[in-house]
Amino acid sequence: TPLSLGTAGSANVTNTFGPDATWTNPAGLVHIEDGVMFAGLQVIAPTMKWDTDIAEKGGIEGGNAGDAAVVPSFYYAQSLTDKWHFGFGFSALQGGGADYGDNFAGRYGTIDIALTGVGATWSLGYKVNDRLSLGFGASVIHATYEQDIALNLGPLPDGKVKIKDADDMAVQPIVGLQYAITDSLLLGINYRAEYDAKLSGNIQFKKIPDAVPLPSQTNLDLEWDNPQWLEAGMRWQMGGGNVLFLSGNWQQWSEFSEN
Repeated sequence: TPLSLGTAGSANVTNTFGPDATWTNPAGLVHIEDGVMFAGLQVIAPTMKWDTDIAEKGGIEGGNAGDAAVVPSFYYAQSLTDKWHFGFGFSALQGGGADYGDNFAGRYGTIDIALTGVGATWSLGYKVNDRLSLGFGASVIHATYEQDIALNLGPLPDGKVKIKDADDMAVQPIVGLQYAITDSLLLGINYRAEYDAKLSGNIQFKKIPDAVPLPSQTNLDLEWDNPQWLEAGMRWQMGGGNVLFLSGNWQQWSEFSEN
């Protein structure tokens, strides 16, 4: 989120000061009394280059394959009662892509690829007492996947296979906890469950001669398991305006590798 950039995300799980606690740890919503909202815009411009030693079918290294992206976000939070607090957020929660170009040496593996997840999050924070708060929420995520792959036709020019408009909606639950160990030391824990998307789209064939047989079935179904995520952290107000953030997380990426 925009507020987490200044701390490289280490303040996420102990967030008590911004409405983006809706997503980072909904237990932190209990510290927001009045209606607060903010909107942010981030520009991501990655550099990604491929070093090719052997290219039996020819081709180039693809230059900078990193896809630039503009990532918007919006968050709002307010108190409902002395105990219950509400938050809402909308953002591009995850994603990535690469575009190597049609002449890439590895074009039979991929030419370009994009996997994105845009979601809305609703959360509630509950104040148990002055030291302990709990949070509950869920993100409804629209996932999309597209990919272009070159098709090796031997002596003929390359064909192309396009995976288009493969998408699905999925729900990712969130639970969180914050506990003030002392007046200056805060513990935060947040858990996001695994969510499973069943991506459905279609396959298109381009630049294929009529003499080359094509499959009659062009519908595509893919399973995308996004890993569960456990995060814990502490915030220590050291005095003199100095604050120390410490956090760590575990994500089960072995589930993603099986997709």
